[in-house]
Amino acid sequence: WWICNCCRRYVKKNKVPPDSTINGFMFHDVPTELKGISLMEERLVSARIPFISISERPSGGQLACKGGVVNVPSDVKRTVKRIPRSCKSSDVISIMLKRRKRDRHCYMQSNIQPNKVRLAAAHLIRTPLYESNGITLNDDWQLSLSDEDVPPNSADSSSDEFSEGSEDGNIQAHADTMVVQESAPPPAHRAMNLAPAEGNSPISIWQDPDAEELAYPSLFCGKRREPNSLVRVSYGRICKAELKNRCRRFSRHSENIFFKLRKLQAEQASSKASVSLRKVFSQKMTAGFLKDGGIDELLQCDKGYSFLANQRLSPAYYKRLERNYMAWIRQLGKATFFLTFSMAESHWPDLLRILYRNVYPERSELSDAELLDLSFKEKTKLVKSDPVAIVRHFHHRIQFVLKNVLKSSYSPLGVVVDYSGSVEAQFRCSLHLHLLVHSQNAPVIDVDSDLDVIEFIDRTISCSLFLPDIEGIGLSEADRLLAQRLQLHAHRKTCKKGNKPVCRFGFPLPPM
Repeated sequence: WWICNCCRRYVKKNKVPPDSTINGFMFHDVPTELKGISLMEERLVSARIPFISISERPSGGQLACKGGVVNVPSDVKRTVKRIPRSCKSSDVISIMLKRRKRDRHCYMQSNIQPNKVRLAAAHLIRTPLYESNGITLNDDWQLSLSDEDVPPNSADSSSDEFSEGSEDGNIQAHADTMVVQESAPPPAHRAMNLAPAEGNSPISIWQDPDAEELAYPSLFCGKRREPNSLVRVSYGRICKAELKNRCRRFSRHSENIFFKLRKLQAEQASSKASVSLRKVFSQKMTAGFLKDGGIDELLQCDKGYSFLANQRLSPAYYKRLERNYMAWIRQLGKATFFLTFSMAESHWPDLLRILYRNVYPERSELSDAELLDLSFKEKTKLVKSDPVAIVRHFHHRIQFVLKNVLKSSYSPLGVVVDYSGSVEAQFRCSLHLHLLVHSQNAPVIDVDSDLDVIEFIDRTISCSLFLPDIEGIGLSEADRLLAQRLQLHAHRKTCKKGNKPVCRFGFPLPPM
């Protein structure tokens, strides 16, 4: 067991840490009925459907979110009633989830097990959260799921089409078996169209206090968060506590992570809006001022966007970074080094071991060589399984490098006075850090002599494809060839993007 630095500070002051389990952060055990349900099955039994635009990035398949979250109430009773009654627990059917049935494209398409959906719905309607929201099912919705009560010809039907039929739910459907691959999309003519949220108006995620709990029953198990009222806990701290918990079900649910992100951004923007206007606008804000063109004045002077300073990728955010860097340069002078650290998650055996243990707990652990020899597809699956663990591992590595390398007694870049950086995401959603480093007594070009500048550069910067022997550090053959494996440019189709005859990155570079 270990304790984080944040909780250690509270413990030293004899205070209860806000993230402690006694403050309401005890996770409920997932019941048997909700274990192993897929995202589509969760959508069919959830009382809220968060419509989020999620796409896969190239070269790794990392997930990215675009746009906001549309929170729409769902009719669980009608959805469960329309699902074809299956006879065996191994039967699966194809579902196309839509916002409206008349829509040409679906929001989600996958295979489900009707037996799992019915068992999950039967459990959730007995939970306190569903009971308080008045979510019930009809008394005649449930039939026996045993083989003795199989409707005639339900599993042997030769028809490949589904019909939603009447509202009584007595629907016969073709049933596949579990040998069908989940990754293969089901044929459109065999998929059943469902629109549980059709006809319902969207509700703001801030006006709906139980939106997250009702949208993700596999995480909250039909129960509300119950934080202790004695210690004030913000929504951002709640998100951190859930994502960092040793129970990894929150950190492995990508859609819930995007939901938390959008809700947290909306909270920060709404809380900063009124404060920002008071700071950037000296005179009294009245309705007459806004009607007389005051809004245009605020937007033209960029005063109306100052509340977005905490939102990454916004103009106000980059404007604040620019001011901080300019103040940093005025205090310390020009930066000595500009460093970039990129994340190589598929080449870190310690990270792959953690992910492999979480994804395959029943398997024996692999060695470093076996982990590095995994196929690209298998590594991609591990990387996508827990994005929170990858981000925390990257942060830990960066902190280790800054503390034990740059600011160590070895001083590879000289005596580091200060550093400042920014973490960004690449197009493939992999993190990298841009860092400005200011070294003490570093020679300045055009101020100090050329010999002093050359001597400092030769002492701190080297360029070699084969690492030499370092005193006190044993390097393997793979370590010596690390630069050849990672720092050589390989031409891809993106190099000649736009029908360019040569590499747009300027490779090959002239000799130095």
